[in-house]
Amino acid sequence: MLLAAFAMMLSAAAPDSAADNGPAAARAINGGRDWIYTTDYPADAVRDGRGGITTVSLVVDRRGAVEECSVVQSSGHRDLDDISCMAMAMRGRYEPARNTRGQKIASTVMRQIVWDPAAMRRAQ
Repeated sequence: MLLAAFAMMLSAAAPDSAADNGPAAARAINGGRDWIYTTDYPADAVRDGRGGITTVSLVVDRRGAVEECSVVQSSGHRDLDDISCMAMAMRGRYEPARNTRGQKIASTVMRQIVWDPAAMRRAQ
């Protein structure tokens, strides 16, 4: 089950210029909307009102899989940060970036995961 309170945003990307065979940034499949589930939010974090924004850096390989995830800005709560990377590594899928010759290449993508305990409580 998905929760709209988990807003994931692409925080930096190069313009998609694949039409002219130029470079293209990696693009999240389905916009990344189905990568975080309500069951990912720790019950104790919801109960305690813990939330925040976790910013992660993802290394996306030439196949479009998330090869590596690291937290670049913490939500302030280690459990939320750890779950952010776990979910991105497990569920994140991308159309790979392409170089100027149109070849698939590895790249780095930044994403933000918004953890909102109030929205989670309303959804329950």
